[in-house]
Amino acid sequence: MGVAYKTTLDSGDNIWLAATYQSHNEWSAVTYTCDDSDDTSMRLAGRYIHQWGNGQSTQVSAMWGNLEYDWENCANMPSDIPTTSSDLDVERDAFMFSGKQTFGNGFDVRFSYMIADELEVNGSDLNDSDAQAYNLGVFYTMPAGTELRLTYSKVDNEDASNYDFGIGGSGAAVGEDPEMFALGIVQWF
Repeated sequence: MGVAYKTTLDSGDNIWLAATYQSHNEWSAVTYTCDDSDDTSMRLAGRYIHQWGNGQSTQVSAMWGNLEYDWENCANMPSDIPTTSSDLDVERDAFMFSGKQTFGNGFDVRFSYMIADELEVNGSDLNDSDAQAYNLGVFYTMPAGTELRLTYSKVDNEDASNYDFGIGGSGAAVGEDPEMFALGIVQWF
């Protein structure tokens, strides 16, 4: 479930705020078997867009998210998990900051910076399980609805983390720091 609030100020500037909560019962995406597996997530987000005139704008956004897993009576647990119990409580906080500068001529520059805190496993931090990610891109949108993109992305994993670029990502090995340049075309119909 979620709730969002959006308003446009007299100046033309725009504010958007949102809060979400999600819960799954007896659901797990892990490779070992558990008698019960629940998870919850909470997220707070906000965005502010300042209108400069002539199609130019500056957008800044921030988000905090918390994800918590509760697994009970699990078998085949990984050896690097710091617990002697077959029950597992895992929690992680993540933060994202992003911005977009639109120049009014079809060009804009976008960036984002993300932090995933260390995993907390059964009340103790899992050392070096945190990561940071950076994205920077130049975009050009043509009047016909075609967008050209040139982006650079990097994930900086600590020794015990293996974040990548998400769906269809690199499948980074633990401690690996994937990076990529991408050239893309998007067409809206």
